[in-house]
Amino acid sequence: MQDVLEQAKEVLQILHDNGHEAYIVGGAVRDSLLGIPVHDVDIATSAKPEEVMALFPRTFPIGIRHGTVLVRHRHIDYEVTTFRSEYGYRDRRHPDRVVFEDSIEKDLARRDFTINAIAMGLNGEYVDPFGGREDIRRRRLRTVGRARERFREDPLRMLRAVRFIGQLDLEPDPELVEALQEERRLIGYVAVERIRDEMTKFLSAKWVARGLKMIRATRLHEVLPYIKERPDLAFEKADSADYTVLETDVERWSAFWLALDVRDQALEAALRTYRFSNKALKAVLSLARAFVARRIREPDRETVYRYGVDAVLAVERLKKAFGLIETVDEAAVRAIADRLPIGNRKDLAVDGHDLQRWLAKEGGPWMREAMEAIERAVVRGDVENEPKAIRKWVNTWLAPKIKS
Repeated sequence: MQDVLEQAKEVLQILHDNGHEAYIVGGAVRDSLLGIPVHDVDIATSAKPEEVMALFPRTFPIGIRHGTVLVRHRHIDYEVTTFRSEYGYRDRRHPDRVVFEDSIEKDLARRDFTINAIAMGLNGEYVDPFGGREDIRRRRLRTVGRARERFREDPLRMLRAVRFIGQLDLEPDPELVEALQEERRLIGYVAVERIRDEMTKFLSAKWVARGLKMIRATRLHEVLPYIKERPDLAFEKADSADYTVLETDVERWSAFWLALDVRDQALEAALRTYRFSNKALKAVLSLARAFVARRIREPDRETVYRYGVDAVLAVERLKKAFGLIETVDEAAVRAIADRLPIGNRKDLAVDGHDLQRWLAKEGGPWMREAMEAIERAVVRGDVENEPKAIRKWVNTWLAPKIKS
């Protein structure tokens, strides 16, 4: 963690050496104070964007209108942003006007929560005008300034608040809770893609149950896409799964909708409402259906063959999340996969032409059913994947069932 911050200070040093103030800001400072590994570092500076770009050989003007330049230093990317104030949020997301400022304190005043409004200087000193370090010490979540104003600027901050409660195990300030209740309908102004992405981060939180309870207590769920259209959904069951045992976003979203008993066509409608990509939509649908079909069955050859190791393990983790099993025996599932005689139908030792020859029949729909039966028999171990053995099995078990 310290290595990341120390490397970032090299960028600060270059800015300082050229007469500019510069600080590490945002999540990097918050996470370092919480003892959480730091991965990305943002920097705030008094230097204007063109001055930043003149000081570093590799820069990208990713948000130059708002003062942000991406600086690539020693193969690491840093977002370097000029101190700024923001005014007016008519679209309830972007400021109508950005003014470059000359002090870090003015820059910190525009931020959402006090824990995100702390700056760290070159020598490790902190600038903390809103008491963010004390809030971290007390595990408390407060907004910078009035909560209702911060949420009106960008209503997505309400879901960010819930995410921080779940991610960092924080206790919300009473004013923040009241503002969540009073301003919740502003969520309707937020693009559904932003809501989906924020909820994806939230569902991966360690204390996600706390956040879900906060959503219910403040009735935020009543304004969330799709859920608001289904008052019959028992949102109090949303935290019935242990999301911490799940490993992917697909698993967590599957667990969320399964907990609400949203399945099949309703699940597809929900996923389309949240504008999931076709790939993600199919993955969640497939996993949810596999869980429903296999939740009371132990993994066997047919299951592993049909769904694949990764999907079977995902179903097993969902079982654990819902308390249906105590442990996920990954070694046992992989052992089943290793013992499978074939990986897919192409590995069968016979094909449709063999069947036609053996049974002296013209091709037709019966061939597909026959090949599927052979495939199942080989996978189960009822017959060896060898032409003579399969022909004998066909003559004994399959031929009498095939209509002439």
